[in-house]
Amino acid sequence: MDEWCSDRTRDVKSCFYVFKANFSSDGRHLWLVCNPHTYTYSVVCSYDVYEHTFRVLIDGDTADEQPDGTILAKNKKTYAFDDKGEPLGARFYDAWINPDGEIVRKGKLKTAEEVD
Repeated sequence: MDEWCSDRTRDVKSCFYVFKANFSSDGRHLWLVCNPHTYTYSVVCSYDVYEHTFRVLIDGDTADEQPDGTILAKNKKTYAFDDKGEPLGARFYDAWINPDGEIVRKGKLKTAEEVD
């Protein structure tokens, strides 16, 4: 787990608030969308039922398991720049992650107005 995920894990554990929760198709994981108490984004978390481990995986608004075994985390936040390196501000994209939180596929960048 990188430092960002470790810090978010501490935030979420300090006052556990779950927006959404779904069990994985194999029953091993509980996919959670939690509030890290920043009020600016949500985080996708995993609770491994067999190993009793909790991990923050990525920021995003959903944790929907897909038929191919990936987890769809909608609206991951990033910051975009134009060709000259000038900041364009916050942008969002959908990310398909594996159960370890690694991004395996990305959707197109969206502005805040385009976020569903």
